[in-house]
Amino acid sequence: MYTQLKLEIANLDTEFAGLHNNFANMRTENVNLGTELVNLTMSYGYFRNELENITTENNKHHRDLQNISVGLSTIQKAAMNLTSAYQQQAKQFSGLEYQYTKLNEKFENQSTDNSNANSGTSQGNKGNLTNNNITNVTKRVGFSVSMPEKATIGRDGPLKFTHAIYNDNEAFNFTSAMFVCKVPGLYFFSSTIIRETGGYPESFCYLMIKGFAKAYLGAYSFKGSDGNPSGTASVLYHMQEGDTAYVGMCGVIRQIAKYSNFNGFLIQAD
Repeated sequence: MYTQLKLEIANLDTEFAGLHNNFANMRTENVNLGTELVNLTMSYGYFRNELENITTENNKHHRDLQNISVGLSTIQKAAMNLTSAYQQQAKQFSGLEYQYTKLNEKFENQSTDNSNANSGTSQGNKGNLTNNNITNVTKRVGFSVSMPEKATIGRDGPLKFTHAIYNDNEAFNFTSAMFVCKVPGLYFFSSTIIRETGGYPESFCYLMIKGFAKAYLGAYSFKGSDGNPSGTASVLYHMQEGDTAYVGMCGVIRQIAKYSNFNGFLIQAD
């Protein structure tokens, strides 16, 4: 009986030792699981931060794309406005050129008639005939210039143009940025100022005759800095030799577009 109990106690000790080992193994495994959980938690936090950073960056790129899209739309609109303004000015210039051609043909016909009528005059009238011939030769006067620099000659001085669309007998002086009358007579002058997009809502100049403002050129937009507004003015004026005509007393010159222009031609010589 005692031997049997002792044997059972030994078995229980063995079983207890096994359970104790199993408990120790489970505790070690539990510690390992805890460590792995901590690592997984840290990894989760890292990836979550990365995801938030990527989301923030994607949102920024999305806003940048939206801004680029708006900028491209504005540029396209400005290009369309400039094209429209240029076509309008080209049409206006074509009309002026047509009028100039017709008037010149009329004056040439009148000059021919006058020459035929005066062909039998006496030697004492040859001086007058010579003067008439000089007038006939030099009476064709006209110019059309564009592409102004963003500067004037002196304060409130002439606006400097750099490109000659037409400049008969160097009628327009690019050095002084003026037309200086050499053939007295009746002249027609016109100018168009176009404002570039952005900045101030208005650019302006005056059409100056003999140093005095005769017409106002205001390129103003009611939409503020958007669009490409233009202002056009024309003057009919009797000019004497040495009289000047130019575009001057300009404001916000840096926004005057390159298709702005200044035109003038002789309608009838004295």
